Amino acid sequence: MKTVDAYKVDRGSKVLLNANESYKNLPKHIIEEIKEGIEEVLFNRYPDSSANLLTKTYAKAFNVSEDNVMFGNGSDEMLGLIIGLNIKEGRKLYTLNPDFSMYDYYTSFHQGTVLKYPIDNFDVDKFIQNGKENNVSMVIFSNPNNPRGSLISKEDIFKILSSFNDIPVVVDEAYGEFCDCSMVDEINNYSNLYVTKTLSKAYGVAGIRLGMILSNKDNINVLRSMKVPYNVNSVTQFIGIKILEHKDELDVYSKEIIERRDEFYNELVKRDYKDLIIYPSYANFIYFRSNLKDELIDLRKEDPETIELLKQTPAAALGTTRYKLSEDIGDIDYQRILNTCQKHNVGYLLVNGGNDSMDTCHKLSLFFAKVGYDCNVIGIPKTIDNDLAFTDHCLGFPSAARYVVQSIQDIALDNLVYSKGKVVIIEVMGRNAGWLTAAAAVISEPHLKPDYIYVPEERFDINEFCERARRVYEEKGSALFVVSEGVEAYLPLENKKRDLFGHVQLGGVSGILAGEIERRYGISTRPIEFSLLQRAGTEYITRVHQEEAIQVSKKAVQAVVSGKTNKMVIIERLEGPTYKVRYCLKELSNIANVEHKLTPELINDMRGNGIKIKEYLLPLIKDTIKLEYKDGRAKYAKLKKYRV
Repeated sequence: MKTVDAYKVDRGSKVLLNANESYKNLPKHIIEEIKEGIEEVLFNRYPDSSANLLTKTYAKAFNVSEDNVMFGNGSDEMLGLIIGLNIKEGRKLYTLNPDFSMYDYYTSFHQGTVLKYPIDNFDVDKFIQNGKENNVSMVIFSNPNNPRGSLISKEDIFKILSSFNDIPVVVDEAYGEFCDCSMVDEINNYSNLYVTKTLSKAYGVAGIRLGMILSNKDNINVLRSMKVPYNVNSVTQFIGIKILEHKDELDVYSKEIIERRDEFYNELVKRDYKDLIIYPSYANFIYFRSNLKDELIDLRKEDPETIELLKQTPAAALGTTRYKLSEDIGDIDYQRILNTCQKHNVGYLLVNGGNDSMDTCHKLSLFFAKVGYDCNVIGIPKTIDNDLAFTDHCLGFPSAARYVVQSIQDIALDNLVYSKGKVVIIEVMGRNAGWLTAAAAVISEPHLKPDYIYVPEERFDINEFCERARRVYEEKGSALFVVSEGVEAYLPLENKKRDLFGHVQLGGVSGILAGEIERRYGISTRPIEFSLLQRAGTEYITRVHQEEAIQVSKKAVQAVVSGKTNKMVIIERLEGPTYKVRYCLKELSNIANVEHKLTPELINDMRGNGIKIKEYLLPLIKDTIKLEYKDGRAKYAKLKKYRV
């Protein structure tokens, strides 16, 4: 298990529409009935752990056996329980994209991984094939879908159950009362079927947190043996019984919602909003997406001084995104992009960035070709990780490397002023490639150079690292190590940080290693994470970096307007005693998602005298640009971003 941030919502007095809270309370006569009967609850006694009366009432109301249902503190508890029983490190939970976020949360809690299949143009046979190929341990999805409202047919669910007959298949029917789609009638026909339900949505009592899970008797007995005792308090059980006794009355509200939903959907479709994609819904909401964000800007309207200042302005002046396009070009996102391009008559796209950006560039090129839309797409290599294939180096890398080298020297000098120094651990970006970390190898002065450099291309052993740190410190009275953030992949699981969705978070490895040294040996340490300054340090912009950024961009424009597409501009270094380059084009199919890493030869050189590293890097970092200042501070461009 792992530590996770507590779930919390700053609600004020608002209705939580994103949680699908009902805007109105229970009918007054039901509330009065609850008030009158609440005195029957024995507040001094523990609740009925088996919720027997509640179970009998539910079984009668929904025509199921008492042996087939178990209650919990909301259906969330039931989901967390069954995920916890089936998912652990190394196991995969299979769901849809998008779907209920708590599936990801519980999976990350148990250190499993989540595999998602796109819900757009859902193909059950491809869904099954993908799950089989990835050897998933559990299947779970909401039906109707949360947040889309779309529905997987019973016929498709039968296929899923039969194909994954040796693992649990959980159908989350939180919104099941708003359609005729429930799988509850099938729980005794499929040994791997589980259905979760709740009283929070259709019955409007989210405040009492009452959910349930239904399955065959054997499965329910297993779950009952694993749940915490007294998980449903006496008040919740009492109110739940009252709600179920008024089921027929409350079901009328659901029928009214279905009628209004369908009327509203039909009216939206009839009005034919060109910029909206409206999805059919089988839930109590309608999901729609905007076709267009209209976030295109006209740089021609910016004043020339602002454009000139872009040459010394860090960060991404036009903004950035981590959005990943689907592998399926039938995904709705591609249609949105096409609609936007058609609306604004876009014929050329330049995409700058690293591996994911080149992957996007490649996908868009293939998509435009497939649909017959005339739009050329060219990639521009820009990543401080320097891990794009075929180019000598990437834009961003030279200035970032200069920052790394200069900062390490400054820190090394500072660490020498103390009679008793520290073990300094400097963490450098780069993810899976060690180019930026290896830049430290150009430092040759014995009192400034690192004691050791760790790159992700080599297996990292935390025990070996700690022992080396102890040995160097005892010999010198101080130590300095440069470590790539990517070595975290080799750390024991308990040392890794993960985000809410279970992904390993890179960054912070220096603190982990420093803590381990102090724990083992009691040696004073100083972890230093260069973090954002590596890619945003204005004072370190190199002349070569600035000049090549301009020339690569010119080459990209020339290529795209001359009809070239699905290519990336590369920097090719020429042979000779002085640094010279030329700019060429390379097919994106050979570049997208290919990582260019340090070779064994360069790693050996880094461990030795660093001659090859110096030959490669020094021409890129030796000169900086002349900055324009105001009041002692560098001037930056701030685009007005005039909308098209």
